[in-house]
Amino acid sequence: MADDWKPGDLALCVADRLPAPRDKPTKLLKVGRVYNVTSVRWSYGEQCVAIGLAEVQSRGPFKDWHACIFRKIDPLTDEERDSFLADLRQPAPLVEA
Repeated sequence: MADDWKPGDLALCVADRLPAPRDKPTKLLKVGRVYNVTSVRWSYGEQCVAIGLAEVQSRGPFKDWHACIFRKIDPLTDEERDSFLADLRQPAPLVEA
């Protein structure tokens, strides 16, 4: 599957419509918002990967979204999160003018 989507991934919304002229924007998605992926399937009729989101459901019959309007964000491992938080706790270096 494209991008190897799996439940538990984070999906950054990069568009609120599919790249087709007949599609209207959705009021349900917000560009720049991050959503939690709950399901992944191959949509044979649409020939694309479809992802289900915890926060909002599509109005389609399967309640999922085309993955092409999202960018996958891999969740941080425990070590990566701890390292990131440790870096935030470090005092900022002084900048002399």
